[in-house]
Amino acid sequence: MRRHSFRAILSLLTIVAGTTGAQTQNAPLSYPAAARGTQVDDYHGVSIADPYRWLEDTDSPATKAWVEAQNRLTDSFLATIPERPAIKTRLTEIWNYARFSAPFKGGARYFYFQNTGLQNQSILYVQDGRNAQPRVLLDPNVLSPTGPWRSLVRLPPTTGATSPTASRPADPIGRRCTFAT
Repeated sequence: MRRHSFRAILSLLTIVAGTTGAQTQNAPLSYPAAARGTQVDDYHGVSIADPYRWLEDTDSPATKAWVEAQNRLTDSFLATIPERPAIKTRLTEIWNYARFSAPFKGGARYFYFQNTGLQNQSILYVQDGRNAQPRVLLDPNVLSPTGPWRSLVRLPPTTGATSPTASRPADPIGRRCTFAT
């Protein structure tokens, strides 16, 4: 399955590369200017310039404006690719298959992730024993259908624990969320 998917993606990228190569010769792109800061860090007596440190603050108005300008440029370029709808359709077909993680044990319970195909995030399931019926423990797709959930980022080893703890990064307004079974 992976080999077939890799070949299909490679073929699609080849088509895009051929198309984009011809387009860039016709219309030069005007990239948004990125300001160069004066930040210099000292690492064990060695000065390292970091002129784009300001871009690390993803919530700053300057970073947001720069990212929006980059996105406008990218979207305008991608809109000129006539093969784009066909590529999107084919990639959707390729990526629409069920995926399961390896199960892991916490106490007497078993946990695993499942994605039915085109879900944004995999769902965490729990079973009370090997032969028990699985049930949804945490579905990030339901918690936030608009998408600020990136993923379940940590399921620590459960040595000595009865269940794992799942957590995610801070949400857009700065709260941290942690869930335990």
